[in-house]
Amino acid sequence: MRLIKKARRILKLHGAVDLGSGPVLSSLIRLSIPSIAMVLFNTLFNLVDTIFISWLGESHMVAISYTFPVQIGVFAILEGVGNGVTALVGRRLGEGNMELARKTATAGLAFAYVLCLIWLPFLFPGPSNAFFRMLGATDPTTLRQAWLYNMWIPPMLVFISFSYVVNSIFRCQGNTMVPLYFFVIANCINFVLDPIFIFAFG
Repeated sequence: MRLIKKARRILKLHGAVDLGSGPVLSSLIRLSIPSIAMVLFNTLFNLVDTIFISWLGESHMVAISYTFPVQIGVFAILEGVGNGVTALVGRRLGEGNMELARKTATAGLAFAYVLCLIWLPFLFPGPSNAFFRMLGATDPTTLRQAWLYNMWIPPMLVFISFSYVVNSIFRCQGNTMVPLYFFVIANCINFVLDPIFIFAFG
């Protein structure tokens, strides 16, 4: 209950924003360029990870290649939740119903957290190995490395889901810059922590 109250404070809504006023072209540019940049920064996460992991050797690159379908599945589902939150909360704001918009945003966050449970089996080597064997992995070293990479996904999904929902709420209010700032900061943190965790802590 306390977590839900904190989430409602953070999921702050400022009311309906008239996105139809002003020249169409300038409005599209203002909203779309940060969104395009967000997609690029999202791709940069995997690129930076791949570069650092490639320094460990071919076996590590093989292992991480098996983890991409899992990561794609995670982000596809969260992107779907985010798009749904954007549409539903934006509709409530357009109706001028702030209370229902807040409840919708909170429900979207709760739904994202429920979907996070799908990836709990990847915390354990048994289900993880079974999944990667279906993809064709047979070498024990590859299976172990793939499990170790994917083992980080379930606990981090709490933060990733939260960021997706919050970014969606900003977008439905016509603010695409705050989500972009988030992705820039997150990429910088990733760039700094990757070599520390990979090379210092193994």
